[in-house]
Amino acid sequence: MKKIIQFDEFTSQCPYFYDSGYSVNNGYNCAHPKCEESEKVDSTYIKNCEIGRCHTFTCPLVIEADEEDFEDKTKNSEEYEYEECGFVLVEIRDMDESKVE
Repeated sequence: MKKIIQFDEFTSQCPYFYDSGYSVNNGYNCAHPKCEESEKVDSTYIKNCEIGRCHTFTCPLVIEADEEDFEDKTKNSEEYEYEECGFVLVEIRDMDESKVE
């Protein structure tokens, strides 16, 4: 089942999300090998370093939630209001599906 969550909630749990400490994408950085967008950083301390840019619309792990998703109460149980680039859809496993026999 897919569920809408706030993007910041997702990033706080994502193992690929980090803040590089450089002014790249306001600290929303990604180390995933399939990250679709990056920025080259050249400074006193690092040379030619590519830093991934973390966005709802480029993330290889989740799908950006759209306005139609917010109308579906099974996905939007928290009753969030649509905000562009503010929410993603994550796959939530049903407890019955995860039972080990």
